[in-house]
Amino acid sequence: MAGANMDMPLTAAMPLHETRLAMPQEAGIEQGTPQYYALQKLILRAARSFLGPRCRAIDLSCSDGEMLSPLVKEACSLNHFIALDSSKTNAEACMDRFRFDVGLGLVEVGRMDLESDFPEVLSHLTLSIDGIGALSGARQDEVLALVCKHLDRRGGFILVERDDGGKDWEASLLEAGFREAKTIWRSGRYTARLATK
Repeated sequence: MAGANMDMPLTAAMPLHETRLAMPQEAGIEQGTPQYYALQKLILRAARSFLGPRCRAIDLSCSDGEMLSPLVKEACSLNHFIALDSSKTNAEACMDRFRFDVGLGLVEVGRMDLESDFPEVLSHLTLSIDGIGALSGARQDEVLALVCKHLDRRGGFILVERDDGGKDWEASLLEAGFREAKTIWRSGRYTARLATK
């Protein structure tokens, strides 16, 4: 996989981050809050329609793997998962979480900085949770177009980003080549959107 460092050593369990999305509780989603688990369940429900036997799912900003974990538990025997993060600490924590599945070849974990790289593999489902909004403006649009380009023709993209009024994510998704983009969840300043190719 181009640009990804897949040669990470297995490590001892890393402490969980106190928050998944770096916002105050009233504006964001903290691990352990009802909003956090509601988003986790919604991602699982939305993802099911894009995965079947021998499908591939990519998480572009996996953090410690907490959001991806229910999907891996439910579908890893039939699907292949790739979890990427730009942070070494996050990638190591994700590696530890999925150690058994990594050993079986069902999950790959690696580091990738979306500002300069993108996984050159076809996916049926792509996830990005608070991973694209921090990129430079031009790169945000490039990554959205790359997600669309590397999706199966009936693939889906779940994008969770902060709505700070600076970007029309649905318009950007349509401009990137997606057939449809709709809001499927909102909490505080964060919104989840589902885009289909």
